[in-house]
Amino acid sequence: MKKNKIFILGDIGICEKGGFHFGDEAMFYANLSWYKKQDFEIYGSSRSIFHNNIFKESLDIYIQGFIHYYILLSFVYVHKYSNLNLLPKFFRKTFNNLINCDKLHISGGGNLNEFWYGHVLYRSLMINIASLYKIPIYISGQTVGIISNNTLKRILSDSLKKVEVIGIRDKNISLNNLLNLGINKSKICFCPDDMLLLEYAKVENQNGDKIKVGLSLHKFRKEKNSRKKIIMMLQDLKDNIPNILFFLIPHYYNSKAKNDDLEYMKEMLCELNIKNYTYPCYHNLIENKSFEIQVQTLFEKYSEVDLVISTRYHGIVSALMTGVPVVAINLNKYYVQKNYTFYNEIGLDSKLFQNNLEDGALENFANKIKYIIINKSIFTKKINIGINKLKKMQNDFYAKLK
Repeated sequence: MKKNKIFILGDIGICEKGGFHFGDEAMFYANLSWYKKQDFEIYGSSRSIFHNNIFKESLDIYIQGFIHYYILLSFVYVHKYSNLNLLPKFFRKTFNNLINCDKLHISGGGNLNEFWYGHVLYRSLMINIASLYKIPIYISGQTVGIISNNTLKRILSDSLKKVEVIGIRDKNISLNNLLNLGINKSKICFCPDDMLLLEYAKVENQNGDKIKVGLSLHKFRKEKNSRKKIIMMLQDLKDNIPNILFFLIPHYYNSKAKNDDLEYMKEMLCELNIKNYTYPCYHNLIENKSFEIQVQTLFEKYSEVDLVISTRYHGIVSALMTGVPVVAINLNKYYVQKNYTFYNEIGLDSKLFQNNLEDGALENFANKIKYIIINKSIFTKKINIGINKLKKMQNDFYAKLK
């Protein structure tokens, strides 16, 4: 019996050899695993460094501007209606793989905003190709930002109207932005995060004499102010929780760069003369090319700690999936948008668990952390109930894709 074919477009940030973005990889891998269980033949465009034994890879491109986009789109129409192939050689494999598939699935992410306009244009191009060849299109787990550029707004609006179902990670801002683009509300569903599809084995936290705090922090473009405030936060923890042990859990890792999450966190701890920290050896995981091992290792690290502090959206999701309380450091309104719905659906108090850097310094932070750790069992029970509810919502969304 002939297998159905799926083309998955992953949302994975550019990474040099030797690095990865865990959250992006996790969403893509979750979709690969789901379609594999449905016995699909899988094609993908992702820049992923893993999973090569699961799917057939096509080139992922970043479209540099509107002219580039319209040229590629015109070549697609010429190919369709005259059978003349003017497409650039680098894109032909991606094009041929897509038009020979039965579905296009755009994996979860936060790139539908004008900051990442090249990703918006690539997704719009792939949607238009699929629509032209009568291929159903599905989008899962998206954060949709405000788009003020009229040309980009028109391109995205025209493209998204051709999609069967659009899954969004937050119920308010993304929904309103889609409605402002003219998207029919009946196409829009809540899809908390593709990562919730992942399966992993939990490990028990071995209580010792240390308070174990996981850190998942990343360098922000407005570096000076955010870094200063995070340094103050770490100093407060050092001064008021003397038996603290930090677990560094980077979501962007690159062994050949000095600007990844791990180096960023180590640099700040060194500045404060904090030596009580540990972190997993990601290099071995990359060499093994095994995302299954990587997932298990990361979730084990989250399970080992009493609490997590994260500026990373998927640092928050990962910790909560293991039942560990996590305090969000929201770097700007975009992170508030992504994180609010997740916390709200689980039922965790935003005033306690979310800290917005744009609102000021992180005052009395250590006292907040101690309060959460003392009451961890209460929060963990609430988290587990909330995560199970979100997993059900995620599975209900994917039932529409079968």
